[in-house]
Amino acid sequence: MVRKSFFNNNLSLTLYATDLLNNYHDRATMYSGDIKTYIFDRFESRAIRFAIRYKFNATR
Repeated sequence: MVRKSFFNNNLSLTLYATDLLNNYHDRATMYSGDIKTYIFDRFESRAIRFAIRYKFNATR
């Protein structure tokens, strides 16, 4: 997360980023009697968000 404020902290810009290299995955091994099951899942978790916030009539 990167945040930058302007105008006496009344305006803020924020950039959020998650899993940009697409490395998120889930692995598991399940056993049931003589059966061994491997599970490998990859989820689409890449995201970029940009937020703009402005405080109207902000008083200190």
